[in-house]
Amino acid sequence: MNIGQLITYLILNSTKTNSEILEIVHSKFECKTTMACVAWYKSKLRKEGKIAGGKTQRQQVVMTEDELIDMCK
Repeated sequence: MNIGQLITYLILNSTKTNSEILEIVHSKFECKTTMACVAWYKSKLRKEGKIAGGKTQRQQVVMTEDELIDMCK
């Protein structure tokens, strides 16, 4: 699993904040990933229709389990 896949997985499968996701990424990878990177993935998932809601709404996964499994391979 690469950085983008980990961020995407955490966005879709947890209720963690962007800060918490960034902490996890930094604990698993030696990288320069920033809050902007996490926000970019969240925005990308919204545009693709894979999560619903805006900044003030709780995220809801709108992907099938098979799509999640395929994404994390």
